[in-house]
Amino acid sequence: MHHLNYDNIGHETINDVACLCKGHHLDVHKRRLIVWLFTEEEMKHFKTIAEVICSDPGVSYLAMTKRERRDYKIVSIDDKTQ
Repeated sequence: MHHLNYDNIGHETINDVACLCKGHHLDVHKRRLIVWLFTEEEMKHFKTIAEVICSDPGVSYLAMTKRERRDYKIVSIDDKTQ
C-alpha cells in the first residue's frame, strides 16, 4: 500500500492510498514510477498533455481517477488469533 498523501493517517480513504505490488512500490520511492490521482475532469485534461509531461524514458507513470466512497464496500478485519 502506497500513501498518495498523509492527510488521513489511520483513517485513510480509497483516495489516500494506491495498492501497488512490492516492486512498483519500490519504484515509486526510487522515483522510477510516478503516481497521480485525478478527478474525472482533471483526467480529461491530463490525457491531452500526457505525452508532453510523461516523456522521461526512465520513468513510468500511473494516472488514476478518484472514486467516491460510496463506490466501495468498507471491510473491517479483526484478527483475534494474535
